[in-house]
Amino acid sequence: MTEDQIKNILLKKVRRVELSQEEQRQLDDWLNSSDENALLLSQIMDERQLVEELKIIQNISTDTIWNKLQDDLELQGGIIRTIDKKSKGSRRYWVYAAAAAVLLAIAIPVFRWQKQSKQTELAQQDISGKFDLPPASNKATLTLADGSVVVLSDSVHGVIGQQLGSTINVKGNGEVAYTPSDNNTNAGNEYNTIRTPKGGQIHLVLPDETHVWLNAASSITYPTAFTGKERRVTITGEGYFEVASNKDKPFFVQTNKCVVQVLGTHFNVDTYEDDDDSRITLLEGKIRLKADVKNGRVANAKDVDLSPGQQAVMANEGDNNNMNVIAHADIDKAMDWRNGLFNFDGVHLHALMRELSRWYDLDVEYEKGVADIQFGGGMSRSVPLSEVLKGLEKMGVHFRIESERKLIIVNQPAK
Repeated sequence: MTEDQIKNILLKKVRRVELSQEEQRQLDDWLNSSDENALLLSQIMDERQLVEELKIIQNISTDTIWNKLQDDLELQGGIIRTIDKKSKGSRRYWVYAAAAAVLLAIAIPVFRWQKQSKQTELAQQDISGKFDLPPASNKATLTLADGSVVVLSDSVHGVIGQQLGSTINVKGNGEVAYTPSDNNTNAGNEYNTIRTPKGGQIHLVLPDETHVWLNAASSITYPTAFTGKERRVTITGEGYFEVASNKDKPFFVQTNKCVVQVLGTHFNVDTYEDDDDSRITLLEGKIRLKADVKNGRVANAKDVDLSPGQQAVMANEGDNNNMNVIAHADIDKAMDWRNGLFNFDGVHLHALMRELSRWYDLDVEYEKGVADIQFGGGMSRSVPLSEVLKGLEKMGVHFRIESERKLIIVNQPAK
């Protein structure tokens, strides 16, 4: 990809312009090529004031806008801040995860928070020379119709199997694609399942060319060919869908809370059962959320239609399964995971650690009485766990290391 191409794609992201599938794939390839690239996008996307300025200069040349980014930004990694609600007007402490970076041989000048009264440098502490975990990578397991299991990873390429109605091809960069074949008689009766472990992710292309990006600790079950009058899949965890349009064959997504009916659209399904809520966020098109009577769940006892920018929220605990619709949802927050970012705005400690646990394949426990403090800001999802822990430690989160993958959150720092 040329320098001008990546500039244009990054500037579209800054302006919150919807990328085409090809542009998104180019961006994904660029982000995956180095940690520094992902960190740069994280920093650019976090500066909301700059984003607002760029929204009103759409007609200025690409080079002019890019020069403004150079003047206003320096890559210093992700940002995490805690919000102290006990004080008058929440105090915010910013921590910079140090990371030098160069984008396309462009030197980025020092980034300054001019409105910030206090700025704390990241403490150069050694969390542990032996304790560090890499971010999630492209890995999953594929269970075929006969029950056999195929392990998927970046080292697996090419045609890996033939199922009734489809050929399975692993194309690299975490993409698994089903290509329809001629032997599709009764193919709709055979199902495959892809499961991502903690620390894994995958990109699935279904036989109808619907794209699904599966987050860590998630699963999707689907037919090897869509031969009937409808297309139906089941998901757990979190996935982002770009559904291929077919008005004659509606698309249905079964979740733990409801059934999503689709004609052709882009939406995110976040249904981790260990989270407080399940959330379905619509970016483009239209979807209908239907009460899941089969599983004994009733969402306001009627179907609910979502329009772009809206989000349906359903509590995961208790008998109250009412569906609340947010008319103007935070789309960026719902989609930052797909853009390679952690978004911690308004997130409390337990929820933040659940996300880190899934992404880094980490076990987390708590001492009694640990405060469930609230955070803001965000970080790149491509950094190792140690960088995140350094930021959290500076925010007053104390922990001790029990084993290679086990962290205990404690009330006082270890002596």
